[in-house]
Amino acid sequence: MITISERVQVPHAPDLVWSVLSDPSRVVGCIEGSELGEEHEDGSFDARLVVKFAAIKVAFRARVSLDLDEEQRIGRLEAEGSDARGSTRVAGHATFGVHPEGEGSIVDVDGVVKISGPLASLVTTGAAVVVTRMTRAFGTQLTATCDALAGLPELPAPAAVPVPVRADEPIPVPAGAVPARPAPVATSAPHATAVPRRATTGGKPGLLRWLATTTGTAWARVRRVVRGRARTDAGSN
Repeated sequence: MITISERVQVPHAPDLVWSVLSDPSRVVGCIEGSELGEEHEDGSFDARLVVKFAAIKVAFRARVSLDLDEEQRIGRLEAEGSDARGSTRVAGHATFGVHPEGEGSIVDVDGVVKISGPLASLVTTGAAVVVTRMTRAFGTQLTATCDALAGLPELPAPAAVPVPVRADEPIPVPAGAVPARPAPVATSAPHATAVPRRATTGGKPGLLRWLATTTGTAWARVRRVVRGRARTDAGSN
């Protein structure tokens, strides 16, 4: 026997969530591997469910009846059927309800499934993992269905960023994107060596020429003065 006790949180109002759960044609799209079949005069309907247990997929066909309490937003489901070969029998029932929780809703599911036949051991052993996986998938799809009914846009999947295998391997640019120009590499300019320029006049060094001329004139005056004194002293003697 498999016992089910699961809780699913949905970020939508209880009335919207209930509108999905109370409609077999909508809720079947929220259950992984399920298909809706023919509806009978008593209100029951045929359903098919494919469940994966490790590497094995098992297909079950069952007749399902649904009893709904619209005011309380509570439902009861009963199902009975077998696998594709008819050798493994399955029967179960479950209750589900929608309750307000903050700005969203909580869906509680409680049930029991009995299995007998060759596949009973396989199904029972992997039931806990399968129920957890299917509950998560159910919650995700139920939220997406409510989003669509509320007119909310579907969020796009994040784009994968390619990573180069080697450090020197360029990253491919997606179609339509403009590759960014590489940033300029700062380079240090060579230090300029200042070369002193000499002031020139007529092609000759002006400063040196002025010093030479001035010095020569001064020495010429000194020599004349000395010679004049020498002549004066000689005449006196």
